[in-house]
Amino acid sequence: MRSRGGKANPRFLGRERVPYSAAGDGHDSDPHLELAQCRSFHRFALDQVHTQETHLPDPRAFISFDFDHDELQKTFFVGQGKKNSPTPFAIGDWSSKEALPQKTWEETIAIKVGKCNMLIVLASPTAASASGVAKEISMAHAVDVPVFGVYVDGAGGATPLPAGLQRNRTLAWKWDLIAAMIGQAMGEGKNG
Repeated sequence: MRSRGGKANPRFLGRERVPYSAAGDGHDSDPHLELAQCRSFHRFALDQVHTQETHLPDPRAFISFDFDHDELQKTFFVGQGKKNSPTPFAIGDWSSKEALPQKTWEETIAIKVGKCNMLIVLASPTAASASGVAKEISMAHAVDVPVFGVYVDGAGGATPLPAGLQRNRTLAWKWDLIAAMIGQAMGEGKNG
């Protein structure tokens, strides 16, 4: 078999030089070309994996908070949770931005909670008495969305928690702890 330049393209089988057509395997392929193609594909595949890893969507967090008392805490928490925050995760705030009629609120919030990767409860001194927070936690449990809490506004280990929020999944407002819990939540429930 001749190449474009008119010279025979040898294939090495053991120590013997054999033209491609005499290889007996029915393929006219150059092992050096195959190796180059394999390396090229390998580089392409690694680039694809790297691209996918670095362009994963940010975790979606529904922020549950006492709408009547903790809106400022929610604003601070979400503001710090943006891309330039100390946590390696960006927090997308999917919570309701306004007061809604009860029926509309329940339908809207159930849909939003279901589209999130986690529900983060801002556990303030008043959150345990906020009926909306307990309902949001219940909605999250119903669709297997992981739930954890962050103590805000002076709350701590002695503060009553909303129904459905576990004390061992409620932590101080420290971004290294929050980042670790977000990472854990991304492997739990519907995310796992």
